[in-house]
Amino acid sequence: MSEITIKLNLREEDTISLLLPLEEALLMEPKTLHLELVGPGVVSPDRSLVLHDMLRKRRLHTHLITYARSCLIDSAVLIWLCGDIRKMRADAWIQLDSIKRLSKDRPWRKSVNLARPDKPMIGEPSWMTDYRTAARYMNEYLPLEEIADRPIFYDELAELGLIESADGIDQLDVLLRVATKDSSSETEEEERVSKEVTSIEDLPTKAGQED
Repeated sequence: MSEITIKLNLREEDTISLLLPLEEALLMEPKTLHLELVGPGVVSPDRSLVLHDMLRKRRLHTHLITYARSCLIDSAVLIWLCGDIRKMRADAWIQLDSIKRLSKDRPWRKSVNLARPDKPMIGEPSWMTDYRTAARYMNEYLPLEEIADRPIFYDELAELGLIESADGIDQLDVLLRVATKDSSSETEEEERVSKEVTSIEDLPTKAGQED
């Protein structure tokens, strides 16, 4: 099969129901898998790690395109980052919590080594350990601590080299359209000038008029 589109409902509470459509699609080994992320934009760190593991183990020939239909927060961003090409709704954004800030605000903060925010701390809950792992993976794509704790919109994601298109419009297509338009304008201008020259050449010369 050449292409498959999956809408991943992040609101789904049952983990099996969330994973099964994606698992079935990957087993079909499509050339292109379109994964649209919809819903509240939030998913538990553990679920994001399961989805990340499934997606990174896909066949090499399966080209993954992830599309954020909703704004994405924290661990949900990891799923979107898995795409070979990433798209998003034009007015959508992502936001990530800083590991350092989360650690400082929690009861286990006394054991925190701020120089190594990726390392689990004594007494921290399992979700925090999982989020550290997710953050470590996300750091492979973006500088998490530098952009954390605020919404990151399309323009900044484009500057980071993370996104290929806005609202489904491919940047290359836009450039090609502009180039084609410019080329068309130049051709029209050349034709206009050529017609004017031809018209001038067709005019009778003064000598011809006297004859």
